[in-house]
Amino acid sequence: MHSTRRSTLSSFVQFAILGVAISGCGGSDGPTDQPDDTGTIDDTSGFDTTPAPDTGRPDMGVDSSVADADGGGDTTTADATADATDVSSADGSDAGSDAAEGGGSDAADSGDAADVACAPLASGATDVYVDKSSTRASVGTTECPFHTILEASTLAAPATGSRAIHVKGGTGTTKVDYTETASIVVKNNVSLLGDGLAITRILGGGACAEGTGNCTVLVLGGGSCDGFTVGGSGMTTSATGKATVKNTLVTASSGDGIRALGNADFGPNIQSNVNAGNGLTISGSAKVHVIAGTGAINQFDSNTLDGIKIGGTDSVLTFDGGSASSNHGDGLDTSNVPSALTTSAHTVTALVAKLNGFDGTTANGHSGIVVGASAGLKLRTSVVLKNGGIGVFWTHSTAGTSLLDIGSVTGFGGNSFGGPTTADQNAKAGICMVTPPSPTAADGNKWSVCPPTQNEISSECNGTFTYADIAYKKAATTPVITTTSCTVGP
Repeated sequence: MHSTRRSTLSSFVQFAILGVAISGCGGSDGPTDQPDDTGTIDDTSGFDTTPAPDTGRPDMGVDSSVADADGGGDTTTADATADATDVSSADGSDAGSDAAEGGGSDAADSGDAADVACAPLASGATDVYVDKSSTRASVGTTECPFHTILEASTLAAPATGSRAIHVKGGTGTTKVDYTETASIVVKNNVSLLGDGLAITRILGGGACAEGTGNCTVLVLGGGSCDGFTVGGSGMTTSATGKATVKNTLVTASSGDGIRALGNADFGPNIQSNVNAGNGLTISGSAKVHVIAGTGAINQFDSNTLDGIKIGGTDSVLTFDGGSASSNHGDGLDTSNVPSALTTSAHTVTALVAKLNGFDGTTANGHSGIVVGASAGLKLRTSVVLKNGGIGVFWTHSTAGTSLLDIGSVTGFGGNSFGGPTTADQNAKAGICMVTPPSPTAADGNKWSVCPPTQNEISSECNGTFTYADIAYKKAATTPVITTTSCTVGP
């Protein structure tokens, strides 16, 4: 259709140009035509032409000898030439001609990328993408990302290698919320990666596939989660394998912030604050490592119950640094019942446990650290001050796994349990011991005075008595603490 139209137009144009050439070149040396006595004008072709009578209408100057390809008359020969060579669709006629030819639209008419069909996600894709703001089909590719995290998480775990699920967050300080209709399961060899905890948040959730109750995110052994805020029903890590969670804030959970059912690495930058239960609950025989990092903050603060609660049997906590402060209950409660001495002791380093055990400004008797049941604790370079009850509350049992190591001549404790004023002290005592065994070494720590005061009490540690650096009840021998080195805190 185009070729026929343009061939015809080309003939018209050639004819028009030839006419102009003839009319302009009719005589080379002839005199200029003048009107004759009849009022006619001789043109250069030698023929007289009678002027058209004046109709009173404006002279439109339309050259009707050349047809306009658009259906009208060209006002100039140049216009006709332009029409003959015009391949654009600006006048709207080209698109119709394209369709008539069956050749589709020109490149300029191809439409936006959104009109192009999305390529399918490759089988065994190692990178999958999620962006709730996308208007493309929900496929999981960079061009057509999934719209929910749930869609990405339901893909089968990779048979070999690993997969990263990249979740688009907000910009600046604007947070993007992904409110999911069921719990997210991060499978083995899958990394769930957000754009940062300040701008990427997961809410919603549902029944948890492990443990009891609901969860928003379940991280299975071999899976990892990095770069999110998690609300809703909090986070659970699997009872099998080892899960990894870092650069993540769990907050405003309806129960515990994080439940570790099995082995897990948390941190650097793991935070579980302002939850309706505990910040972190460790159960079963989980081996949990809270990892410190340069410039990173590990926090288990301002929870309705405890900052960190350890139960179960052979659970073991290795804590490299962070805080468990301002909790309504205890900062750290280790009340598990280990089955063997080799699995008993928790190692806590660089913990800040302050201002736990308060209802507003009123002390409720909870402590910075509780070592109960038959658990054991090795404590180093930690600050345990200003709590509403005791700094460290230790109930010794007859089990060989029940022990408290706060420093010795071969390894100073470096802990701070008190200072010279009440503002620097715990409400009742720096340490309170129930049925302690033979004297416990406590070298290299800070107290309200040096050497620290030691008082026997008749009440329980949660009763009423005069402040002492070390309070004790039913001791086998006295003094209950021996120290060759100490300083005044805080």
